[in-house]
Amino acid sequence: MTRASSAATVRYDVIRGLLLERGSVRSSDLVTLLGVSTMTIHRDLDALANRGWLRRIRGGATVQRSALFELNVRARMEENTRPKDTIAAAAFELVSMGDAVILDDSTTSLALAARLNETGPVTLITYFRSIVEQALGNPDIDLIALGGQYHPSYDSYLGEITVQAIESLHADIAFLSTSAVTADVCFHQVPQSIAVKRAMMKSSARSVLLLDPELLT
Repeated sequence: MTRASSAATVRYDVIRGLLLERGSVRSSDLVTLLGVSTMTIHRDLDALANRGWLRRIRGGATVQRSALFELNVRARMEENTRPKDTIAAAAFELVSMGDAVILDDSTTSLALAARLNETGPVTLITYFRSIVEQALGNPDIDLIALGGQYHPSYDSYLGEITVQAIESLHADIAFLSTSAVTADVCFHQVPQSIAVKRAMMKSSARSVLLLDPELLT
């Protein structure tokens, strides 16, 4: 993936996240937020509209709810599978047998969970339903599934209930993702996810960022 395509992917994630929160976005607001030209935003919105993620309106776009809520997780799983597998393999080397591991709701964490499921034994803590379903029935996995408000677009549970559940636990290592990193600052477009990730870091002896180098800007 080229740096240009990586930058576009980050912008797409930001736009989809804002649509989830607000229901609609204005092109002028996106220009200010993302620091790109009006023409770039128009191209981004057209590209997302062509994929069925949103509906273009005068001056911006509105959420295409059926597509956005049903396809978001599936689309993320199908994107950049090779880098995710590479990152998951490196992350796996940081886990020792018997560790308590917290995984976030990223598809890179899902790839890591697949490796943990093949080895074990570990305590696996997560609020990502796809990881929970993957680990169910595995006798080598001590599974702790965290509840909260379910968000179909991320297939995960978020909110204050999730934060409180994480704060009541202690893990050896937490694996987290982010949408982008600029000047050593991590960026994520969903406030509920930020709160949960912060709780993960506080409740873990060690935190590891799962990051594709292409997202560095």
